[in-house]
Amino acid sequence: MIRTMARAPIPLTLRAPNPPPTFVGRKRESAQLVERLRDAPTTIIHGPESIGKRALALHVLHRSFKSRVDRSVYVHLAPDVPLALGVADALAPLQPSAARGVTDREELALEIAEASRIWVLVEGGLDPAWSLARLAARYARASRWIFLARDQPPEALLECALAVDGLPTEDLVELAGRWHPDLPEAERALVASVAKGSPWRLRGLVADRRDGHARGGEDDPGVAGVLGALLATSLALPAPLLYACTGATAAMLARLVDRGLIVEHPGGYVIPDSARALLGARPLPASAADRLVRALATSGELPLIAEAIRLALRSDVALAAELLAEHGARLFSTSGVLPLARQLLATSSPEVARWRLRAAVELGDADALRAWSGDVTGADRLLWAEGLVRIGKLAEAIQAATTPPTTAEGCLIAARAYGTLGDFAAGLAQIATLRTHAARPAALDAHASSLAARLAALAGDATRARDELAGLNEVEALPSPLALDVLLAIASASHELGDLARADLALDRLARRTDADPQGRFLERRAALLRAAVQLDRGRLDEAGQALAQLDEVTVQGSAHRPFLGLLAAQHALVRGDAAGAVAAIDRAGAGIDDSHYLGAWAAALTERARILDPTIAPRAIPDALGLWPSVARLHRARVDLRAGRPVDAAPLADPPFEAWIAERALAWEQALVRGDAETAHGLAIAAADRSADLGFATWEAEAVAGMLDAAEVMRSERAQRSARARLVEIAHRLGIPAVPPLGEIATPLGIPAMPPRGELATRLGIPAMPPRGELATRLGISVARPLGELTNLELERLAAGPPSPLARRARWMLGSTRDADALDLVVCEASGPPRGRSLAGDADPWRPGWGIDRAARSVWRPDGVLVDLADKPQLWRLLLALVDTPAGLSKEALITQTWGGPYHPMHHDKRLQNAIHKIRRLIEADPARPTRIATTPDGYRIGLAEPARITLVR
Repeated sequence: MIRTMARAPIPLTLRAPNPPPTFVGRKRESAQLVERLRDAPTTIIHGPESIGKRALALHVLHRSFKSRVDRSVYVHLAPDVPLALGVADALAPLQPSAARGVTDREELALEIAEASRIWVLVEGGLDPAWSLARLAARYARASRWIFLARDQPPEALLECALAVDGLPTEDLVELAGRWHPDLPEAERALVASVAKGSPWRLRGLVADRRDGHARGGEDDPGVAGVLGALLATSLALPAPLLYACTGATAAMLARLVDRGLIVEHPGGYVIPDSARALLGARPLPASAADRLVRALATSGELPLIAEAIRLALRSDVALAAELLAEHGARLFSTSGVLPLARQLLATSSPEVARWRLRAAVELGDADALRAWSGDVTGADRLLWAEGLVRIGKLAEAIQAATTPPTTAEGCLIAARAYGTLGDFAAGLAQIATLRTHAARPAALDAHASSLAARLAALAGDATRARDELAGLNEVEALPSPLALDVLLAIASASHELGDLARADLALDRLARRTDADPQGRFLERRAALLRAAVQLDRGRLDEAGQALAQLDEVTVQGSAHRPFLGLLAAQHALVRGDAAGAVAAIDRAGAGIDDSHYLGAWAAALTERARILDPTIAPRAIPDALGLWPSVARLHRARVDLRAGRPVDAAPLADPPFEAWIAERALAWEQALVRGDAETAHGLAIAAADRSADLGFATWEAEAVAGMLDAAEVMRSERAQRSARARLVEIAHRLGIPAVPPLGEIATPLGIPAMPPRGELATRLGIPAMPPRGELATRLGISVARPLGELTNLELERLAAGPPSPLARRARWMLGSTRDADALDLVVCEASGPPRGRSLAGDADPWRPGWGIDRAARSVWRPDGVLVDLADKPQLWRLLLALVDTPAGLSKEALITQTWGGPYHPMHHDKRLQNAIHKIRRLIEADPARPTRIATTPDGYRIGLAEPARITLVR
């Protein structure tokens, strides 16, 4: 969820410049741009080079959106700079230190703009896929984006496009007159014609006419020095720096501005792209390059110092190494290091090897890190290990972090890597080694304790995890970003332990810190995922659904958060009774799940829970590892095996966190029911429901109460049934579930579709929409006080047609289709007596919705929910029963004899029989003109085979 943060001041070098003092024409384009900026988050102004696209954007911004000028930025990039990288790096000063370690630069750029609520004007850069523009067009809310481009955008972005062509000749003539009032009209027309629609070309031509020469002094050494210095860098260079290193004068700079060869920005002077193309490559002489580098290095401004080092890397590596030794640590701890980092990666000199490694780690450049061949020693070894963790080379990271002499910081990196691998015991061993280092930073202890708590919880050692959490005090006093990491680890460990209250508290404290800490914004995504998980456990399905929808909007494909989002979406689908949707969400979560024991085991556990609903779902491999989630997955698989009649094999944990404890209890009460010990099952389910309620796990409380009701029905205890049903009613009210079905089925693992999330989550995540609140109960006519055996046949038919679940299987069993019922279903169903019906025709595998005849009520139910009462139509009822009693079909003569009695005569009876069949078809067929339920045979009629037909027996 995007939070509005305190607005950071916009640095002078980022502020959008003023528009040209003289602006002519473009009325139509200006009106279109105003409309686009008011209605849409993204506009792409495209057209030929140097025709005034930037002037148009600045003119409209200052004239029509004055209140936004102070919150508007201008990002100008060299043509070869990747757009997302350049924009994210340029905007990073608005959220200091936030960009460090973040590899998803498109997402980062959008997040910074959204948090700062700025308007961004972007010119230049390389983005052949238009990915940043696509992302901004789809997800920007508080920010506005204007891209200046030469090429027309792709079809998907055409609605964002605003085409701009050359300025008409008459407008250029007017401009020439305003710039040079003394220029004769014939001269104005001439330069306007030569300019060919380009105000930039016109400026140079007018300046030439005014100054009386054609080149504007470009042969002057001072002018050549200015142009060479500005061509060597894409940064704006301040006038005093240009005076110092080129011998330029203020008049010289003013003349170059007049000619359009340079442009004055808030931070100094730059050469526009159009002028770069005109001037071409002009390498600086060695002496001039040295003067420029030293002037930049002594400027005192970090961006200029970084540029000095970048230029020195091309010509004087020794000087670059000297400057890095003096300024490198400070540069790499701030933003604006991207161009320098990219230049370092392109440099092979051993003199700057450690800084090249630092650049690879900071940029998360997987290729550079994989190809690293330099020596890694001392402090660089930990940097190397951190880089390996970031690119997923975990075994190599552990080796680098633990190579003697070991340090406390190295142990922490290794513990994180072991945790990602799923080797929690090894991670905890590294924490123990860390604590043996006497000379360790005090703040490292809090980080180690919070990480140890989470590793212990995931290892299934709840006691150790609680002890680690108990030792964490005064977290608020820790500096950022350490406090943010510690709070998130506390929340995560508490959630794994089942302590939802402490998880909520830590997340609330984290939210307060992230509101005040810019770097905290980039932990918000992880915190939002964790809060959604807590909401799911609490049964707050609407809130969780909305949170997942918002996260899906702002999490791009390939993000490290995608697997977590996919698994939470799967859990959300499960709680809503959608087994297929859960499996689809797991599949969409990506290959990252299979690369992690932790995520892979979590996915396997969710898949096994889906198989309880639908046994036809293929199982996922459970990682051969110890810990919480492999144990939970094996326990749920044991529940599936128990229901299928297979041997059960699941070793419990000695001191399990809640998720394993409740799975173990669910298996225990189900085993007791299957072996016929309903009283033990009832007691186990009550204890599980009460502990779930105490901890706030509403969805697990509901499943445990469902187990109570199953046991109560097997016990045939009306009192226990009433108590369980009353508790289910209360839980359903809390969860917002529209109805409580019989046999304790209440929501997904329990078998009834719950209400959907508000908004577009279902569509976006591929989860089928469910009925709105209240509709299910009305349509099915289910009373929460009635057991399965008391439901009408029509109600059973509709329940049997629902999503795969125990409820659907048990309804089918009641209608006579017993093959789908598992071992637990059979125990509960048989407590109600034998099935009430059997199949007449069309009953194929798998089960299909159908229609049926109720002998006791003398009625027919249809799959569309219509109940046809034939009690007052005795002849039609007798005719239908005759067909029912002979499913193979009867001749017309046999039907007449059995329905009306007496001898058959075609002339007297055929018409009567046809009329009666027509009346029955009108009542029971979906389309009487194309009947399927009463089929015509060569000599009479029969029950149709196109769909299942059932008959309930009189009991």
